[in-house]
Amino acid sequence: MTTSQHRADHLESKDPCTSQGSAENGNLAWQIQDQQTTERAVEESIKQVSDGGDAAPLTSKVELAEDTVVNVINKHRMGLKKKLRKLVAVTSKKLQKDNVTTDEVVKIVDDNRQMMQEEVK
Repeated sequence: MTTSQHRADHLESKDPCTSQGSAENGNLAWQIQDQQTTERAVEESIKQVSDGGDAAPLTSKVELAEDTVVNVINKHRMGLKKKLRKLVAVTSKKLQKDNVTTDEVVKIVDDNRQMMQEEVK
């Protein structure tokens, strides 16, 4: 089979006018819509749990696909990592600007930790 014949066969199989092509397109559209619904439910569950709520009612409404859940969790983690990187960058710039040594930083952190513990008591 030549390359042009292979392309023609492939295009014909994806043609919405043919029954096979429309069945595949319909199935693909359903999968995309189902995945988007699942992603929204998982994202809402993550928000609800981070706000101290219970995610069980939301996640039980949708049959979750393992890959989708993993993808959404990874997106959430990447968002947290980006925020952390920004905080680290700002902190290191402030430390460089003030020419603070590591020992001084450790002392400041320890002092702050001790003050917080005293406030709790």
